[in-house]
Amino acid sequence: MFEFISPDESGSVAGEIGTRVEHSLADSALRSTVNIVIEVPCPDPERGQRIRISAAIELSYNLSGDAPPNAKEAECFAKINGVYNAWPYWREFVQHCTTRMGLPPLTLPLMTAARALAHAGFRESGPDPSADDKSGG
Repeated sequence: MFEFISPDESGSVAGEIGTRVEHSLADSALRSTVNIVIEVPCPDPERGQRIRISAAIELSYNLSGDAPPNAKEAECFAKINGVYNAWPYWREFVQHCTTRMGLPPLTLPLMTAARALAHAGFRESGPDPSADDKSGG
């Protein structure tokens, strides 16, 4: 669940974003296709209950060096960097789509490293910063 900035009185709207990343490694290139979908409540009930926008963004990375990445390295790179690098284009696409639909523009949050890891299916290592400090010091 994400909170999105909306220009209406409420200030934000809750929505769901899903990502799926496919990749291929060939010669000196890594291709990553990031499939992203967002679903949010429609601000105009007469037009429907929910808005669903989806896109597939393809990225191509040129590889250099003597040792190409192995399959696991390529998969991790494609999943994490794919979402992180596609996000600015996705944000712009969603904002312009909602505007073209005659709805208030929907502005997605900026992508952070933690969010990219979460979308890639990884959890950050280390202590939970929101957990209480039980060390006593």
